[in-house]
Amino acid sequence: MRWNVERYQETVFRRLGLELHGTERVLDLGCGDGADADWFARHASETIGVDLEAHPRWDQLSRAGLSFQPGDGQLLQFPSGRFDLVFMKDVLHHAADPSQVLREARRVAAPGARIVIVEGNRVNPIFYLHMTLMLGHQHFRRPRFQRLVRETFPQARFIHFEAHVYPCRSGWALRALSALELAIASTPGIERLASYNAAIARV
Repeated sequence: MRWNVERYQETVFRRLGLELHGTERVLDLGCGDGADADWFARHASETIGVDLEAHPRWDQLSRAGLSFQPGDGQLLQFPSGRFDLVFMKDVLHHAADPSQVLREARRVAAPGARIVIVEGNRVNPIFYLHMTLMLGHQHFRRPRFQRLVRETFPQARFIHFEAHVYPCRSGWALRALSALELAIASTPGIERLASYNAAIARV
């Protein structure tokens, strides 16, 4: 079965408005298998992916401008002001102290750097059934997510969007699903169910 993983990734970055100029130093905090870090490395000067444990794919993806290392987001082993962009997706709800992760993200961000934080929306029906009930992920409701982020980034801008991985990569089915995603994210009342909440802040 052919899944739309690449298109999903492009959709997420597009809806976040993540445009890079090729000079940025990027930290992908909680990078998992390294797929997002790999995307950043194709658009930035330097990208470092960090996660609690090394993933087997890291060795395949590592190259000039892209490296990975195990590390704890609550105590990052980088000097202050090291990065121009700190990106974290589906990280905070795993952390024992998510506020400390956000403080560390702020510390390692250079003056003027962007912090981009993406979290699954607990009230999204698909995520709640699959991620919360079946897999145990304790995603945040939107108000709690916003309060948490504002503790460290009072001026953060919040957005929400819909994006999913589907068992198809092209054709009418994917176009119809993409149109449905846009409708959900923009329809009053229904938009509260959008799959992702995100915060974008400047240091």
